[in-house]
Amino acid sequence: MNQRFENQYEIDFERYREWTKNPVGETAVKNRKIGLILKSAGLICAFIVVVISALKNEKAMLFLGILLILMFLLRIFVLPDKILKKQFNTIKEAKLLDRWIRTTGFTNEITVTEGTTKTVYQYSDIQNMTEDDNYFYLWLNHNFVLRLLKEGFSVGTLEDFREFMLVYIKE
Repeated sequence: MNQRFENQYEIDFERYREWTKNPVGETAVKNRKIGLILKSAGLICAFIVVVISALKNEKAMLFLGILLILMFLLRIFVLPDKILKKQFNTIKEAKLLDRWIRTTGFTNEITVTEGTTKTVYQYSDIQNMTEDDNYFYLWLNHNFVLRLLKEGFSVGTLEDFREFMLVYIKE
């Protein structure tokens, strides 16, 4: 079992936040879009309540509208990072990690290791491969993807990896 390629990188909070703000799976992209639409619609409705109540001089509704605006602004700009930080720390604690290091090895199978957790995939599980400036994405289905940091290869090169995977995906 010779190691053909190894990809390793740390998942720190900034990377985790980047992933959640830029999801790649079909369902994750759809859910993010719906969430942004709902929050924006709520904020617009709150502004409408404020304007109408100010024009009609209804102080109770004006107060309610201002509270709604503050609530949606908090929900859009402040709470997401607090929630993400808590999720990130919970994942690290569950995996018994001080630093969250993901190592993906390519031998006769694909092995993803994070702390004490090890997951094995077969090359036949990979349906597609895409890439952007920073990552290779190995798609297991339309919602599940393995991310490989292009700068994270400790064994092999990204050019050789691209050619290697294209052979397996075409089979």
